[in-house]
Amino acid sequence: MKFGAVIVGAGKGERLGKQTPKCLVRINNIPLLLIATLPFDRTTLVESIILVVPPGSEEEVRLSVEELRLKSITTIVPDGERRQDSVLNGIKALPDDIDRVIIHDGARVLLSIKVLERFISVLEQESAVLMAVPVSDTLHRDSDGYALAGPDRTCLIGAQTPQGFDRHLLIEAFEIASERDLSFTDEVTMVRELLNVNARIVEGEASNIKITRPDDLIFHDQALRTRVKLLKGG
Repeated sequence: MKFGAVIVGAGKGERLGKQTPKCLVRINNIPLLLIATLPFDRTTLVESIILVVPPGSEEEVRLSVEELRLKSITTIVPDGERRQDSVLNGIKALPDDIDRVIIHDGARVLLSIKVLERFISVLEQESAVLMAVPVSDTLHRDSDGYALAGPDRTCLIGAQTPQGFDRHLLIEAFEIASERDLSFTDEVTMVRELLNVNARIVEGEASNIKITRPDDLIFHDQALRTRVKLLKGG
């Protein structure tokens, strides 16, 4: 069984306070998107990595890939209008012999190799897998600025990426979504709603955060710089 990864560099970076698309924001001259590739490039379990980038940035990203000698990155493709369009562009670029597809958000830049490999070991046995963490905060509902009783958090989880799927299953879900002109925020939801397939949960890690706001870059600056050093072979 062969595994391939699609790492999606979506997001305009507006909440990050940048004019540059979020995936192209650089730490020590390395785009965030490439920092996110570290565990996928270093594990021996992923055969191919596809990068999905803002249109027009393909050459910029390609030059950084060559500089870092990231051999597992096989193709760079432009994103689409919606997240699911971007993911589908990436899936289509994977080699034909890839059996399992791993979808990862390029803004989640601190995923560990250990947790990724645990995720892949489950994906080898399951047709759909979701990385998630238990919800630890007390939840309330906002009603016109007042806090009302919220759901019981006992059975709630916070979704992360990666999400992983049998390739044929995922493509079938995309085809149905296209036929019905449906949009989904993530692939686990799409597969569940359209094919009635529930994803197996793999517990993630607190460090697998999504870079969203300026404080995220400040708070995780040292960890990001350490990742860059590893990418550069330091």
